[in-house]
Amino acid sequence: MLPNSVWVMAKKSKTHNKTKTEVQAKLTRPAPTRLESLPLHQYYSQIKWALVALAAVYVLYVLWGLLSPYTWDDDCPNRYYHTLEAWTNPNHLISMWNRPLWVWLFFFPAKLGTFIVPIIMSFISVLAGFYCYKSAIKLDLKYPLLAGVFLLLQPYFMGVGRDAMTEPLAACIIVAGVYLYLSKRYLPFVLIGSLLPLARAELVILLGLWAVGLIIHKQWKYIPLLGLGVLLWSLLALVIKGDFFYILNETLFKETGENRYGNSEFTTYLSRYFYVIGPVVFYYFIIGLLASIKLKRIDLMVFTQFVVGFAIYTLFAWKINLGHSAAFLRNLIPLSPLVAIIALVGFNYLIDVIQTKEQRVLASVLAILPMVLTAVFFRNKIASHHKIVEMFDPFNLPIVLGLGLLTLALLYIPNKVKFASFGVKALAIVSPLLLMSHTLITEPPAMNSTAERIAIKRTSDILTQTSKMDRDIYCNHTFFYWAGAIDKTKEQFKVLNTKNLSDAKIGSIVIWETHYSNRLEGDVQLASLTTNRQDYLELYRVIDKKNSFQVYVFEKINSGANRLSLMNDFIAEVPGASEPIVRRAVQYVNENRVSDALEDLNFAISVDPENAMTYYEKGNLYQRVSNNEEALKWYDKAIEQNKKLIAAYTSKAIVFYQQAQYQESITQLNICVKESPGYGLAYYYLGLNYLALDQKQNACNNLSKAQQLGQQEAKDLIAKHCK
Repeated sequence: MLPNSVWVMAKKSKTHNKTKTEVQAKLTRPAPTRLESLPLHQYYSQIKWALVALAAVYVLYVLWGLLSPYTWDDDCPNRYYHTLEAWTNPNHLISMWNRPLWVWLFFFPAKLGTFIVPIIMSFISVLAGFYCYKSAIKLDLKYPLLAGVFLLLQPYFMGVGRDAMTEPLAACIIVAGVYLYLSKRYLPFVLIGSLLPLARAELVILLGLWAVGLIIHKQWKYIPLLGLGVLLWSLLALVIKGDFFYILNETLFKETGENRYGNSEFTTYLSRYFYVIGPVVFYYFIIGLLASIKLKRIDLMVFTQFVVGFAIYTLFAWKINLGHSAAFLRNLIPLSPLVAIIALVGFNYLIDVIQTKEQRVLASVLAILPMVLTAVFFRNKIASHHKIVEMFDPFNLPIVLGLGLLTLALLYIPNKVKFASFGVKALAIVSPLLLMSHTLITEPPAMNSTAERIAIKRTSDILTQTSKMDRDIYCNHTFFYWAGAIDKTKEQFKVLNTKNLSDAKIGSIVIWETHYSNRLEGDVQLASLTTNRQDYLELYRVIDKKNSFQVYVFEKINSGANRLSLMNDFIAEVPGASEPIVRRAVQYVNENRVSDALEDLNFAISVDPENAMTYYEKGNLYQRVSNNEEALKWYDKAIEQNKKLIAAYTSKAIVFYQQAQYQESITQLNICVKESPGYGLAYYYLGLNYLALDQKQNACNNLSKAQQLGQQEAKDLIAKHCK
């Protein structure tokens, strides 16, 4: 049990020349009465408002989760569907990637549907907030509810805390352990701690600190129980796979190669952690961290555990290939409860100084430091929850600056008890309100609506309206199933790879996209479905506005089938969708029905005037009938909608080449090469243009590059024109 004076500076004051004891006596007010020691009716009276506040946050979490059509990342739907598959594939119960604790907890609830995830995960997250609150009481920290608030309203914790992720599980275990340790309830302490590796395997290292805590309190007999969770995991692996040493074989003896994501810089987490916890918590956290060091109160379960945990994650991302860390910032979320408590330490330190006026020079320095750090290192925005961009963030510096200036004002107002008390209460109210406002604005329900997820959701929305959902469907992108609330475990849904595709039946649907179809489980190239293939009909495609993600939906057909008739049947099922209309227009063009194609394209533009592909296909139509002026006009309109639509630049280049406008053609092709250095067709046409300009060296260089990238038609030109 740590007295309140632990968090107050107690050293000889140079200004007043008082002894250490006198200063500490003046700074330290009586510690608040422990809630546990109050009569029962008073206990419930004290705690009820904390429970009401936490319940309100729970409702907020659930609403945010249910209102969001998107998850933090693709790991969420993957983990959910692996849990469903565990009923028929028990390997998922022990999978190192899944983290078994999540699968075990959701083994039955997952059957209810995806909606159950935010309901249960939000409860687990709020439970972590409750243990923060209880731990703060054990530490005699004033305003203990702020510890829970400082956790639950951290931007990344709230963003991840309602999804199918394991980090909130680990956070709950860690802070529950802190509370149980401070309560000297050592048996539940070790039992809950033994589950930590089952939530996040890398955090098994922290259990060494838990063992040290047991040794300090001479509780040796409980130390072996810290391995109970790993033992249970190993025994289950023995039953399922016949391998008791499964954990070691999947980590130390397997993941010895290069990190598939590459190692990050040593400063990756240091330079980004501000964004994980947000400006309000960061402000008090820095003060609490430094005040704890200055006071030489480096406690084991909060301060030391945070430092060791942060070092673990930094080391894994920087040097260690084990576990293939991708240096995602969400990996740091298990430490968020410790940060919340340390932030409350900082808040307590400041309000003590505000009310006593002792050590306010030091407190001023500590208040100024977060402002300086924010101004120098954290003033810019972060994109996609990881990448810092050179763009000023309107919240970070103003929030930290506002808190710092308010603190300084309160430190130097006249020493009137009532006014100081009012200022402290104002700080206690302003801080959580500011924190909540910032988090709700920066992490709204649709925050994770990346271009990729919007495109794959659109793909799912169209297909799920049709009878083709009863067919065999080959798709590797799990979000397609999540977005449509589809039970991916059904036999009709299959992995898209060359082996499986060779057995595809007539009528099967193939969803090819640029993320997973040609990597990981997939090995299918788009050209294998489009080049000289009469047995696949493209039903529609969805391409995001930045051209960074593309989806193509095909149906396997008989080679002699009436393609136009099949397209008409499909369009009849999705009358409001413009994407299939565009593909039918392409089919009309192939059959030389120009007026029908033009009618379809004009209709598609009226339905979706922002779809760049519609303008592009209209340009193709005019190019086909040799109306190059109109073709260029519509290619330009396509580029207006999508600045990175490489196909439009390429088509413009071809038109210019055919018109002997070689420099204009080269300009367009250079844009293609800049945007897509591996685009072989662009190098091929660059070679043709340079040949026409009699610049053989440039021509040969580009033709060779084109051949290396698979453009075999460059081979004859190289043989004819190049040495």
